[in-house]
Amino acid sequence: MEKIKRRKSFRRKRSPWKIILLIFGCIVLVVGGFFAAKMIDNYLNYKNSQSSESSSSAPSSEPPSGSASLPGEGASSAASAPGQDVLSGTRAVTVPAESLNSRLSELLTLAQDGKINAVVVEIKTEDGTLQYATALEAATRAGAVKTGAPDLSGAIGQLNDKGVKTIAQMSCFRDPKAAMKLSGAAVMYRPNPSLIWLDSTTNGKAWLNPYADAAKNYLIDIAGEAADMGFSEILLANVQFPDNNSSASYYGAASSSVSQSQALMNFVTQMRDAMEAKDVTVRVLSDGLAAAGGENTIYGSVNPVTWSGADMVVDLRISQLGRNLVVGEETIADPSADPAAAIEALAAGMNAAGVEPTCILDADSDDLSGQIAALTDAGFSDFILSRESGSYTAGELTIDQ
Repeated sequence: MEKIKRRKSFRRKRSPWKIILLIFGCIVLVVGGFFAAKMIDNYLNYKNSQSSESSSSAPSSEPPSGSASLPGEGASSAASAPGQDVLSGTRAVTVPAESLNSRLSELLTLAQDGKINAVVVEIKTEDGTLQYATALEAATRAGAVKTGAPDLSGAIGQLNDKGVKTIAQMSCFRDPKAAMKLSGAAVMYRPNPSLIWLDSTTNGKAWLNPYADAAKNYLIDIAGEAADMGFSEILLANVQFPDNNSSASYYGAASSSVSQSQALMNFVTQMRDAMEAKDVTVRVLSDGLAAAGGENTIYGSVNPVTWSGADMVVDLRISQLGRNLVVGEETIADPSADPAAAIEALAAGMNAAGVEPTCILDADSDDLSGQIAALTDAGFSDFILSRESGSYTAGELTIDQ
């Protein structure tokens, strides 16, 4: 019987390395194709951009945006957006020190939208309290340190960085705290000069003495702290003598040879000299009637414009004008009944006195637009709008130029 031979049948096994190399090659092709496409796209974009730049480099008849300048200053450094209002003068708002940090974003937005270019912060109130975190030892002795007062330097720095002018307002000689506590700083009682004189207001208030070096140095030190925080301007309020002065008040031996108006002028000069070294401008706040040529006894019987010059700021808030306002030969029985007429009369008086100040207006008073129109018609372009809360909207800050 014939044997049948059986062949062994087998399938050749494929090497795993070849499979791996095949997969790797596919990956390389995919990735390489992606990057090649990317390079081609970048090249085409580059050529397009070159073409755009060459066409935009041609001379244009349109003026560059954001080139408007404020009076007495270079071009505004505040950020501008297409279509925003171009400010032709100072547009400031007042903000309480305690809410500056919380309202910072709101203020920066108003500046970005071209509604404001300056912020006023009251750092020292009429009761003598410092509204910021102070390191002055004299302030501690005066009992002027406010518990929980904020550090303002961070917010001030951010406003400055965005081109927003920062102005620190401080009450000067109206300061009962320092007058009662700082040696040699107060107005004294003439019948007995060892006693501090008190005015005739309820419970009687002490005043700092404009002739006293202790008083002036204290105020200059506060302004110095404000400058070190980053404020670009200092606004001095209450640079005056008591508004209910009497023969019982005693200002020291120097008052017999230096007039009251000269004493105030000397203080402003000292303050300006001290702040000039810090590159900080000093302005002086006056009430509206005195600036318009009216009652000025508290300023030494002179119009304060004679010693504050171009850096004058005038308080024209209707709530501060009282009744029976007399401007020149005109008497306005109730300024609040016709605010625009009152402002118009004061503006005319200031023009006659030769002063073009920054004017403070109450943001909540009636006919604010009419008041602003009266001022702009008289040639005044710089305004500070004041509101106790320190909150403002873009709509109410839109002012017709």
